[in-house]
Amino acid sequence: MKRGFWTAFRPGRKVKTRSQQPLGDKRKAVVYKIPCKCNKAVYVGVTWRLFKIRKNEHRNKVRMTNEDIRNGRFNAAEERIGKDDGGLARHSVSCESGIDWDEARIVACAYGSQQKKAREGTESLRKKIDGNVLLNNYEQLTA
Repeated sequence: MKRGFWTAFRPGRKVKTRSQQPLGDKRKAVVYKIPCKCNKAVYVGVTWRLFKIRKNEHRNKVRMTNEDIRNGRFNAAEERIGKDDGGLARHSVSCESGIDWDEARIVACAYGSQQKKAREGTESLRKKIDGNVLLNNYEQLTA
């Protein structure tokens, strides 16, 4: 206390190297695509939740549908396929190639429901123009 006041120093926060890595599947409020290995079909979806969790839900639905069909529980499989997001499960039953879970990607981050629906429609239309069959039930934009 040389001049009548005390000085204090707080070091700034250090940026951890972990925070500089890309988020990847750990993102919320995204538009995503899940392709099939046959390269003819793709599912385009939108979620508010983590993409990682939503992708696992799709994977479980496809797995359970295929198990139901193998075990002869056709009514349970048909009910699961009839849901809004049953396009992946429906395609996996008819396609021998299978769903390409490793190539599932986030297409865009969008906040707000109108912005997400518009991005989903745009991506769906883009995939349709590229010659892919869309597996989602989303109403398509007309060109």
